Amino acid sequence: MTDTEFTATVRAAAFLTQALGLPPGTDVTADLATISTTPGRTVYATRVETATGPAAFVVYAYDLATVDPSATPPGDFERDLETITRATEDDTPGPRILAHAQDGGHAFILATSPATFGALAGTPGETDPEGDLATLPPGTDRDAARRDAATHLLRLLRQADLHASVWFAAIDGPDGDGADQTDHLDFNDAEAELALFLLDERSIQRLLRLLQVYIAAAKRARA
Repeated sequence: MTDTEFTATVRAAAFLTQALGLPPGTDVTADLATISTTPGRTVYATRVETATGPAAFVVYAYDLATVDPSATPPGDFERDLETITRATEDDTPGPRILAHAQDGGHAFILATSPATFGALAGTPGETDPEGDLATLPPGTDRDAARRDAATHLLRLLRQADLHASVWFAAIDGPDGDGADQTDHLDFNDAEAELALFLLDERSIQRLLRLLQVYIAAAKRARA
């Protein structure tokens, strides 16, 4: 990490500490992982212990003196602020904004996943990780419900595996698996959103639990 990069990370860490109201003297610089760097903008991801448990956050840091000529319109900060704010207000897919600030030639946006946003806001159904589980109406054919759920899960998992194969092929690993590049990824916006989703423990915990149950049951059946 160069001196310039370190200074930028320290600046982003200071914003994160202030925005989350962390205790004075808290230094989260070492906890910030750079997930994307473009002219004038660096995106960091981190996990922080909050009142609702460990949660994932993304810090967008901007050098306002550097303009990305490919941005439409020019100026990533205003564009990103508008996009993330609109997603938060309209409850559409994407990160949820928690805070933003502008200080001289630098600007910052703090965002998190919808689940963490709801938990921090005390939204019913979000503070309890099990609160949004689907409930079955009385009289539901549970065998049919299990069968339908398994059918959909199999289809979606096959699609997810296919998309994973496409992603690995796209990062041009010599053997088609991207093995040489996965240690030094520069995430684009969509990948940064996916990373934030996966960093949040609330995101896919039920899917992970289901996979564990299925694998354990399959192993017992084969024993």
